[in-house]
Amino acid sequence: MIFNHNQKRGASALPANQLVAYFCAEYAISDTLPIYSGGLGVLAGDIVQEAAERSLNFVAIGLFYKLGYFHQRVDASGQHESVTQINPVDAPLELVLDEKGETLLIEVPYHERKIVAQVWKYKVGPVNLYLLDTDHWKNSEADRQITNQLYSGDQPHRIAQELVLGVGGFRLLKALKIEPTIYHMNEGHSAFLSLELTEQIMRTQKVSLEAAIAQARSHLVFTNHTLVAAGNDAFPHEMIRYYLGSYAFESGLGIDTILGLGNADQPGTFSMTMLALRMARVSNAVSRLHAEKALSLWPGFPLSDVTNGVHLPAWIAPEMQALYTEAASDWRLYASDAKAWKPIRNIPYEKVWETHVELRKKMLEEVYKRTGVQLQDDVLTVVWARRFATYKRPDLLFSDLERLKKLLFSSDKPIQIIVSGKSHPADGQGKAIIQAIENLSNEDLKHRAVFVDDYSITLAKYLVSGADVWLNTPIYGLEASGTSGMKASANGVVQFTTPDGWAHEVDWYGMGYTLPLDQAETGIYDLFEKEIIPTFYRTGKNGIPELWVAMMKETIAAVSPQFSSQRMLNDYVDLYLS
Repeated sequence: MIFNHNQKRGASALPANQLVAYFCAEYAISDTLPIYSGGLGVLAGDIVQEAAERSLNFVAIGLFYKLGYFHQRVDASGQHESVTQINPVDAPLELVLDEKGETLLIEVPYHERKIVAQVWKYKVGPVNLYLLDTDHWKNSEADRQITNQLYSGDQPHRIAQELVLGVGGFRLLKALKIEPTIYHMNEGHSAFLSLELTEQIMRTQKVSLEAAIAQARSHLVFTNHTLVAAGNDAFPHEMIRYYLGSYAFESGLGIDTILGLGNADQPGTFSMTMLALRMARVSNAVSRLHAEKALSLWPGFPLSDVTNGVHLPAWIAPEMQALYTEAASDWRLYASDAKAWKPIRNIPYEKVWETHVELRKKMLEEVYKRTGVQLQDDVLTVVWARRFATYKRPDLLFSDLERLKKLLFSSDKPIQIIVSGKSHPADGQGKAIIQAIENLSNEDLKHRAVFVDDYSITLAKYLVSGADVWLNTPIYGLEASGTSGMKASANGVVQFTTPDGWAHEVDWYGMGYTLPLDQAETGIYDLFEKEIIPTFYRTGKNGIPELWVAMMKETIAAVSPQFSSQRMLNDYVDLYLS
């Protein structure tokens, strides 16, 4: 990636005296550093890349999981997980040293002992991403495993990880003499940093606990990414007392204060989300609909809405970028300005179609290389690819096998399906769906449907640029935002989506298709049969489906600026300064 160190036109800037410290449990920037599981990490990675491209005063904090998330292999018996240790040299990561030239170690409280974490630095242009790592010889063997793997272990293990991220991350910044004016908690995993900030204010400024909490709030921003309970960490009070009791006493915060700040509706439960909501000056959802739905879950904490966006240079295929630049030379500089995208509509149909056909062919070649399944390069190709979770309904298109077979094996206008995504190892339902789709693709739907193992950034880039239709089927109201469809749209891929999350903010008339909320099981087939398939295969004398290509061009021009990371970060800059 080429970074422009001059301020991007069309991009909001922070005042020189403002510095943002961004905390997140996962980051997806490169597959050489696979410390992500899904959309949260991809979103964080895109924010870091956007901040780097515009040289924002920005530093990012996370954890170094030397085993990453997991690699996936799928066969007739289902999903199998394996891990591969990340070599810091390959990432590449640089070990952070102290002023004496020795390994910088950060102490983190845990129960009645201290854990130490070494720190790795990953550079993204001018932005530093710091990753804390407890795999150090000074720790016990058990404590060395705390940061071993993303989203692993039991609840005590998760508390330990979140203490290292929040408290350890805050102490790291102090050790590096970095003084943020804003601490951005991207999801609740890092909310313990709010306690450490409060303790520092109380100690250094000799103010009361109440005054310190109030002042700490003025520096804290929180983003919630999901209303699904599994995405909002909660722990029994007894567990928080046990693992944070000594810290609460030594810091002067008191365990009752900590429990009160994180108290949830369920008696005896401590919620990381509630801690973040109570401690943040301002909190936001990641789409307008998400903000509306959150009101019923957390009525006392109205959320602003900052709809997610994607870093377009990272996700638009180079072939498409060249096409855009030829027509609209300023699209990168003015990525969030709809006017800059208007010339896209004037690109000749032939150029758009030829480029897309080339990208579809590259995608199918990659699928063949990974699976041994040779799909046809002149067939309408539908892709469903993202994190596997039951509420995302990855099997909706497979719910009526007989109707699906008619679509797949039509003699003149067939479709073919690519599915990819990982299910959390503890999600039995998600894994069962993967197994079912894999078996169907090898039996009844052979040569027309395929499941591609080990979804990753690299694979995603092929899929979001080569698909004809990007399918998004969550249960309405449960997809807080979603970003895979944004990436596909920016490549001209036509959307077929539940009007949920970000898709709720788009008028899809004339450029995409929406799944009927009350008849999803039958409507998905009806729309393919009556609208999507006929439109795709309706070609003119030149052999080009001009109406389809018109939808592609409209998708690019309308969706890209509204859901760019430039627009998103502009919104966050406004939020930071409000």
